[in-house]
Amino acid sequence: MANRVYNKFRQLLGAPTGTLGATAGTNINFATDKFDLLLVNTVAPGTIYTQADTHAFVSDVTAAAIIARASGAGNSHAGTAGFTATYDPNTGEVTLPNVTFNNVPAGTYEAIILCKTTGTDTTSPLLLYIDTDVTGLPYTAPAGNGNLQIIWNVGAGKAIKIA
Repeated sequence: MANRVYNKFRQLLGAPTGTLGATAGTNINFATDKFDLLLVNTVAPGTIYTQADTHAFVSDVTAAAIIARASGAGNSHAGTAGFTATYDPNTGEVTLPNVTFNNVPAGTYEAIILCKTTGTDTTSPLLLYIDTDVTGLPYTAPAGNGNLQIIWNVGAGKAIKIA
């Protein structure tokens, strides 16, 4: 599969009461909203996740398929502790920080999901499904756990271009 934008993200970007940007009052505010990355298993063995356009929130991802969750500088998920991003309205580019998943259990993992974190999985919208153009994927964690650093390949930290 290729990288995908979730429909919920498209809806948030196009909602008439909000805009994409870095000012208060927007539906997605890359300067102030908090974001997480989910490391997911997409190939057997184990519980797998299959991306679907109908998935809107983190709760739509089978919990057992979420191998690890990173909320910024390599820390484990802690409520709304996520990281911020930047959006350049002139170029349409979204820049995310490089992130490390710590203590990933042994196995091979193929994709990550970017989500806006609200502190509750049922209200945290899924934004991007990413399985290509990022260094480190697929990742095979060694026995006894490993650390996976996500380094964005699309320019200097740019994860996506919204045109």
